[in-house]
Amino acid sequence: DGGIYIATNKFAYKLRLEEVSGEEVLNEKWKVAYDSGPPIPSYPCPMTTSMEMCVIKAFQSSVKFADGTGTTPTLMGPNQEYVSFFDGARPMKLVVLRTKDGSSVDNIDQPIPFPEPASQTENTISAFGDVFAVENNYSYGAAAYRITGDYGNETIALLWTNSTIFAPNAVPMISGDSNMFYVFEMQNKDPDYPFDVWNG
Repeated sequence: DGGIYIATNKFAYKLRLEEVSGEEVLNEKWKVAYDSGPPIPSYPCPMTTSMEMCVIKAFQSSVKFADGTGTTPTLMGPNQEYVSFFDGARPMKLVVLRTKDGSSVDNIDQPIPFPEPASQTENTISAFGDVFAVENNYSYGAAAYRITGDYGNETIALLWTNSTIFAPNAVPMISGDSNMFYVFEMQNKDPDYPFDVWNG
């Protein structure tokens, strides 16, 4: 419906470009606050340590680099009736809003798909029709959900969780033809440098 969906570190917005008195104006249609999570602690960087390794160590200690969501809002549903992202809490929680008015879908089966306190998704959710998939950006795990029921009275059910996949920095993909869920998995992980070897 022409909506533009944005998530800052505090709010989710729906904006729309509309013509007013012959000029195009970006109007706010709704604004929703969400749990942006705890403040991020500082991490000391000794003179003998490279800045790259300090950034990685800071990420390992705090799970993420800033407060708020790291997830790009994703339109989903057969007619794009919903927009979804993960909040900034620890552990992360799934947020699903109705695109029409920003009202929250509260009937979510296990909105925290990964039980680890440090779990966090910083990648977009992948959606196809009424099914969508997520991955754990910090540790092991991938999960899939399905939206059922009428608009305004819907349920979001957790279909499955796979706790053996380690794909912490890859946007998941869904094949509409086969209903298969794909990720790029990190293998042969070096514990001192966790972003090195990837395989499809």
